Amino acid sequence: MKKLFDKSNLEILSLFEEIETQSYENREKDKLLFSQSKMLALGDLLHNISHHWRQPLNVISNIAGSLIVNKELDIKDDEKEKKGLNSISEITQDLSQTIEDFVSFFKNKQDENTPFSVTETICKYIHLIEPSFTEVGICLVFEKNNDYILHGDQQVFSQVLLNVLNNSKEAFEEKESKNKQIKIQIFEDENNTILSIQD
Repeated sequence: MKKLFDKSNLEILSLFEEIETQSYENREKDKLLFSQSKMLALGDLLHNISHHWRQPLNVISNIAGSLIVNKELDIKDDEKEKKGLNSISEITQDLSQTIEDFVSFFKNKQDENTPFSVTETICKYIHLIEPSFTEVGICLVFEKNNDYILHGDQQVFSQVLLNVLNNSKEAFEEKESKNKQIKIQIFEDENNTILSIQD
């Protein structure tokens, strides 16, 4: 009886060690996947910022070029110069605000049970990513009837939204389609708030 008991204890210890090893390996894999996900999100963030900045930077370049040509040709137009410089100032403030919007949206760390507006979050997110979708002919449609408040982590919600919409975008880019549209809807049934994304 003593030997059987000892063998059983060894088997149990061995099983616990194996479970602990597997658990550690799974945690390490999760960390790696999370890190890779963050890197992909950062790449998407930079990609979307570049789309937001491209046109305003072109406008600044055109205004500056026009002012330089006037100087070289000795054309004096104080009104045009003042208007151009004011436009450059406004555009640079908008570009700065765009960066602030991106940083606050994607780095807004909250507790897991913080209330946030789903409708407002989706509207802000669409504003940030829409230029990169429009460039490839994809129309984002958000049907917002009511405002819905969720308790949770807004950053995690935004990350899930980013992944789903980017998957839809990639699917559209892989095949020919004339009507590229992603429709986002929020509605309620008896027990749940439902977010529907259709492409």
